[in-house]
Amino acid sequence: MYGIDFDARSVKIAKALNLIAGDGRTNVYKANTLDPRTWSDDIRVGLRDRLARFPRDIARDDFNQKNYRYFNFDVLMTNPPFAGDIKDTRILHQFELARREGANGRVQLGVTSCLWNETWSSCGQEAGCA
Repeated sequence: MYGIDFDARSVKIAKALNLIAGDGRTNVYKANTLDPRTWSDDIRVGLRDRLARFPRDIARDDFNQKNYRYFNFDVLMTNPPFAGDIKDTRILHQFELARREGANGRVQLGVTSCLWNETWSSCGQEAGCA
């Protein structure tokens, strides 16, 4: 079992519940799921074996090994972020679903739920084909 949450208290509770249930490894990490670039080496090492591989697309495989965007999980359970809108353009620019054409022809970056949907739609079996 793996888990990522931004809230330190939620992570502690999840780790404790996993230990009680007999999962001694507790692969639960405190991190921002929308920005894998900020993940610690501990998180990257812990999730490396769950990264999707793309043997027929070397460029995509290299990108994923560096950026941690596509994973292979059999079952995925999520909840949408409840912290409000994300305004950090360093995060927003990573997601296609967050972009929309404005009236003036400029790209406007959109809502948190779009980012959440795009992030987790790429984490199912075979990198998005859950």
